[in-house]
Amino acid sequence: MNIIDIISAINEFEERFKDAAYDINKVTRFWNDYNRNPLPGELMNMEQYHILRERMFTLLRACKRIDSDAYENIHKGHPFFFIGISSFRLRDYQTAISFFDAALSEDLKIEDGKERPTDLFFNLRGDNPKNAAQGETIIAQNTVIRSIWNYNEIISQNKAIQKLSIDQLRDCFISRILIEKDDLGFRTLLTTFITFLVEWEFRDSNFELGIKKGTAEPLFMHLFRGCVLFESLLLRNPNRKPEHNNKKDLNDLINYYKEEMHLKKKGDFLRNPIPLKTLEKLLSNLNDSNKTIDHSIKISYWLRNNLGHNIAWEATINRESYRKLYYSVIYSCLHVINCLWKSPI
Repeated sequence: MNIIDIISAINEFEERFKDAAYDINKVTRFWNDYNRNPLPGELMNMEQYHILRERMFTLLRACKRIDSDAYENIHKGHPFFFIGISSFRLRDYQTAISFFDAALSEDLKIEDGKERPTDLFFNLRGDNPKNAAQGETIIAQNTVIRSIWNYNEIISQNKAIQKLSIDQLRDCFISRILIEKDDLGFRTLLTTFITFLVEWEFRDSNFELGIKKGTAEPLFMHLFRGCVLFESLLLRNPNRKPEHNNKKDLNDLINYYKEEMHLKKKGDFLRNPIPLKTLEKLLSNLNDSNKTIDHSIKISYWLRNNLGHNIAWEATINRESYRKLYYSVIYSCLHVINCLWKSPI
């Protein structure tokens, strides 16, 4: 291609981009025409996920350089969704879910009542053949379902606590968040919830391959995100009691909603005769962490406090400890949703 052809191609790209930015009917054709040789689906079939993702980033950067206002206006669901899928398959789950969410934001601009792949993903509808990220959705959906099954087994000993189902999770948590489309804090709860779950299975399955001999940073930061999610679910509880806003910390919130969450201990629920102020002491108290929801919430609380101040612990975290800590945190998150996010009966 000579210099004249190159300039012509650049000018054509700029013109088509600006046209598509302000004409929704031209958007799909624009993205498709500049995603060829090979097509995204072909790159996916060849497992060239990194190449596909970098192509999308390069295309987006080129558009933003040409005209930042047009870039903000154009519907970017197509490249965002492919960045999400390719990142998911690269096991870069935080990037994946954040770009699925970015694609959702683009889709929310189109008010035509159609159910799009982003809706199907965040609603965990992996059984829908129209879901363009069906494989990724099935992974997330199955992980959530398994966690709910395990949680229901833990709470089954307390007849006062109703069991949770995937449909109830959709109704009281996912749908509630998606309806509040302009509340980005709510949306962050949902993306963190899904990311925390899918990242767990990846880290657990690869734990024995070598990470146990080096830094614990990926494990600690993963667990810490789950602890902050637990606290945030309490803070953003949509069925708040009158004094909710006066509760200053996680300890106050847990004790304030102790009755609604059917926690047993009178007085300060979190008081412990042996303060778990170090990770070493916390790990030594994991024996019963998977047997009661009370103990899971206590472990999550103390883990939040420990990891929130120090990640350079000398204590060794093995796979069994990591599993028990994870289960304590996810059970605590599901319990808040089950007991506080459901509409009052």
